[in-house]
Amino acid sequence: MTMYNAAIYLRLSKDDGEEGKRESNSITNQRNLLRAYAKDRLDLKIIDEYIDDGYSGATFVRPSFIKMMEDVDSGKVNCIIVKDLSRFGRDYIESGRYIQKIFPAKNIRFIAVNDNYDSITADTAESHLVLPVKNFVNDSYCRDISTKVKSSQQIKRKKGEFIGAFATYGYKKNPKKKNSLIIDERASLVVKLIFNSKLEGYSNQGIATKLNELGYLSPLSYKQDNGSNFISGFSNGIDSKWNAKNVGRILKNKVYIGILEQGKRVKINYKIDKRIKASESDWIVVEDAHEPMISKDVFERVQDMCNRDLYLNERTDNPHLFSGMLYCKDCGSSLIRRANKYKGRETVFYICSTYNKKKECTRHSIKQEDLEKVLVDTFNYYFVYTTNLYEKIVELRLQQVKEEDFASHDEKLIRLESSAKKYRALKSALYDDLKEGIIDENEFARFRTIYTIKTQDAEIAIKKQEELLTKVLENIRNAESYLRKLETFKEIKKVTRNILISVVDKILVSEDKDLEIVFHEQEEHAYLEEILASYNNKKILKEAI
Repeated sequence: MTMYNAAIYLRLSKDDGEEGKRESNSITNQRNLLRAYAKDRLDLKIIDEYIDDGYSGATFVRPSFIKMMEDVDSGKVNCIIVKDLSRFGRDYIESGRYIQKIFPAKNIRFIAVNDNYDSITADTAESHLVLPVKNFVNDSYCRDISTKVKSSQQIKRKKGEFIGAFATYGYKKNPKKKNSLIIDERASLVVKLIFNSKLEGYSNQGIATKLNELGYLSPLSYKQDNGSNFISGFSNGIDSKWNAKNVGRILKNKVYIGILEQGKRVKINYKIDKRIKASESDWIVVEDAHEPMISKDVFERVQDMCNRDLYLNERTDNPHLFSGMLYCKDCGSSLIRRANKYKGRETVFYICSTYNKKKECTRHSIKQEDLEKVLVDTFNYYFVYTTNLYEKIVELRLQQVKEEDFASHDEKLIRLESSAKKYRALKSALYDDLKEGIIDENEFARFRTIYTIKTQDAEIAIKKQEELLTKVLENIRNAESYLRKLETFKEIKKVTRNILISVVDKILVSEDKDLEIVFHEQEEHAYLEEILASYNNKKILKEAI
């Protein structure tokens, strides 16, 4: 009698059916069944067991299976026992390759207990007909489970439910509702510090250096410190620190403004665990999925700052006053900082970066002290102007003027909607003109193209104007808080980085040192003025009548 050194192979996937079925397939039950089977057979000696708990049968890239095959190759094992074919694997092609080709070639006995299959007693019909059918059924089951899981995940994503294994840094899973995120108060302070530091002009590396010096744990270390079994593909070792990359990922992540973007990576198919990037059009995006910790206004400004060239102090990584704010009015390039020292006095000035590198533009040179003098006066005027504007808004709201009343005075939107309506009517009338012989087919085609383009242009302009109106109405709603903010900037004597980034988008410098200051919400404020003027004119006209 030939003695076999047997290995019992045990596997359980997270996707193996409902709770009742999971219990019947449990590792403990599989072990008891296989050991009882081997105990009754004198030619089987169990020398080891190999367990893949939590691994799918769709792939054979499993740690214990690989170790078992290494022991097969070394001669330690010459018999493999499994509960049934589905525990061995659910990929019918790979399962068949092992059972019908690899194992016979290596002289390995294979036993699937519940399928009543033993390779040394099986006939040709069993090996070449019954087994492939059973393997195909197992493969189909795996494919069906994969489809159901994907479908379930898609439904949850579309409902705005978070299905990731670990919450994004700054959030934690709601213990009362596991598929929703709530703010992690400790980590959120760091996230806010990162965004504020970016607005102040710090580079990503500068922010990382600052966080490491302050002793804040990186996202990986923070999760591990909180007991999460978290492994990041971006980590650089156990002693993970803040770096420019993990800071950059936080600054770009819309989760911090309450938007969930899921489905960014997808599996190639149910048999391969490799994931690839999904097209952005296939992402599932849900707004207001959870409480934001960063305002949309701050987030948008940070995205703008991320796209700017910030020239920083090499020794401290601290931002200079005008870092990322000055641009050449002619070529659009950023201005770079230069400093000259003469007789112990430092003079700071800025010049066009294109001129500095290629001499393809002109210097556009301007001293920092001249900039500051101009800006102090300009800012004080701007704060008076915006204060008066919002005080008028508050006054009208006290007079019970509603949002829809403001919106009804958007003359530009009224003109655009009238224009779109006119071109739709003209396009519609072309069919009657063609039918009555007023125009021929060539003229019909030409005019139809013209009116289609005109209509589309008007619709695009309407959409843009409506988006602007939405922002303006939000400003009207928040007029009181805007006034409180303006109070903090009253009669400034000196330009600070905080004031600069709070109100200015960018500053354009011409060759003759003229400045064009582009303020945040400049378009909204001009729009507000137009609406107020229209409202007052109609009110005066109504009173006169």
